[in-house]
Amino acid sequence: MEIYPDETAGMAILWGTLHSADAAAVDQRLDALADTVCENDPRTKRQRRADACAPAVRGETVVACQCGSAACPAQASRQAAATAVIHVLAEQGTLDATSDTPGYLPGFGVLPAESVRELARSATLKPLHVPTGAAADPGYRPSAASREFIYRRDLTCRWPGCDRPAQRCDVDHTVPWPGGPTHPSNNKCYCRLHDLDKALRDLAAVVAFGSMASTLSFCVEQLSTAEPAVLYDTFLDVESWPGWMPTVSTASWERRGAPVTGVGGIRRVRMNGSDVRDEVTGGSRPSHHTYTTTLPGFWPVKNYRGDIRIDKLPNGSLITWTATFVTPVPGLGKPLRFMLRTLITRLAAALARRAEGGRR
Repeated sequence: MEIYPDETAGMAILWGTLHSADAAAVDQRLDALADTVCENDPRTKRQRRADACAPAVRGETVVACQCGSAACPAQASRQAAATAVIHVLAEQGTLDATSDTPGYLPGFGVLPAESVRELARSATLKPLHVPTGAAADPGYRPSAASREFIYRRDLTCRWPGCDRPAQRCDVDHTVPWPGGPTHPSNNKCYCRLHDLDKALRDLAAVVAFGSMASTLSFCVEQLSTAEPAVLYDTFLDVESWPGWMPTVSTASWERRGAPVTGVGGIRRVRMNGSDVRDEVTGGSRPSHHTYTTTLPGFWPVKNYRGDIRIDKLPNGSLITWTATFVTPVPGLGKPLRFMLRTLITRLAAALARRAEGGRR
């Protein structure tokens, strides 16, 4: 573990390599601490996690909220982040040392058998029961036992190519309830993004576009230590997208645009299992990029326009990713905006990591 001064006065850099089980506990603790502020705190989740490092080291259970309000609701309602619990899935033979089959740590991947046995010495061991022959749960929501089995069975979101941990997913009915039972045989994990995507596909089968269109917009901000030119060039390297951009399986230029900026070019991207077509409408390296997107016909979205600005900061860059779109289906504005904003937030974070030399 190394700590050294940053180029920015008053800041420092913490860098190190941890065992994955320890990293999972640290990751969960930082998330819990970052969530003890109120919704009016001006910092991003990434900034709050950084600010949570010192309280975590000091053994504190909350992060000071920066909303500036004397009546901050977090002071009265937030819950302490005192502990972190991680779950490791392993075979009995691995625990008994009769097998070297690795275990699995959600969010981090496989654990060597020796690491599993070392963790087991101080862990609470709980057998995972397979609900063979079990009756369906009454109602829409699965029981705690069913939900735990589904999480351990699926490990991640079941949408092809999505690796979001199961614990951060919704339990979805393959055959919609009440026509389909609330039972592990009919339930699977979908992250919020893909659960809503499935709902939109189902809706498109029965709802025709109406005339009550509404225009919506959202804005995502992402800090990066990379220079604007590096971020800009990374984003324009479309062929590399499948290697680092979440939910993207293929990406290429259908028509190449102007050198450096790509203006006039058309990108064809397969994202979330659907084909998306972007046309680059404007831009200037390294600070600005605009585009329009054509989504599949089942999406109730029209006139989608994206605007990416990259501003130089003393210690890196600020990515401001804005989008506007029209939905002709009444009542879908808020869920659509949530879904698209969630996606763009993930894309902006991945762009920052890639430009900084990180991995997907």
